[in-house]
Amino acid sequence: LAPGPIITQPPTLTWAGGNEYLSDGINPEAGKSGDIFTYLIKYTDADNDPPLTGYPLLYVFMNGNIKLPGSPFMMDHYDPVDMNFKDGKLYKRELPLNLIGTGYSYRFEVKDINGVPPVYSAQPPQGTKTGPKVSTPPVFSFVTDAPYNGTSGVNIQNSPGPTQVTYKVMYRDADNEAPSSGGVKVYVSRNGATAIGYSMYLVTSPNNYITGKV
Repeated sequence: LAPGPIITQPPTLTWAGGNEYLSDGINPEAGKSGDIFTYLIKYTDADNDPPLTGYPLLYVFMNGNIKLPGSPFMMDHYDPVDMNFKDGKLYKRELPLNLIGTGYSYRFEVKDINGVPPVYSAQPPQGTKTGPKVSTPPVFSFVTDAPYNGTSGVNIQNSPGPTQVTYKVMYRDADNEAPSSGGVKVYVSRNGATAIGYSMYLVTSPNNYITGKV
């Protein structure tokens, strides 16, 4: 008798879960140009079949259907030791994204080892998910008012008591985004010791972040 056909069930792709991947496959969802973004997906196969060699694949698009150079990208084992595909196995890919904008989207594709027709991440439209948002890194510069005069960020005032030291810097952001929750900090080191970070406070300014705030 000739061998019969292989009866197999198609694999599934689902979000990895947890706080960062509950409803999408990327973390962080927003960052600056040049940041590393981690894509993560869970592959499950009821027959415990591994993915076909070279899968899963990650497609990254910009401004609709324009593929990012190098896309699609092969994904890596999140845990190389884990070979149980019935309960789900995670695959990841870390990418630096440099193009600025909100036009990014992505999708995942997989076949099992038997070459079952491709399965896509089930997100509309056509299996794609929008994100992340990539913005311009902020820029720091010295202030131009005296005594800083655009050449220094520190002013030392000698007095009978403790020496008064004032640090000032101009923060600019082309996307008009405020600093992160940690705020702007100045790190000070003495005699080669480990630098200590001090939070800086915002000086009253009518300007926005595009033109700069001190």
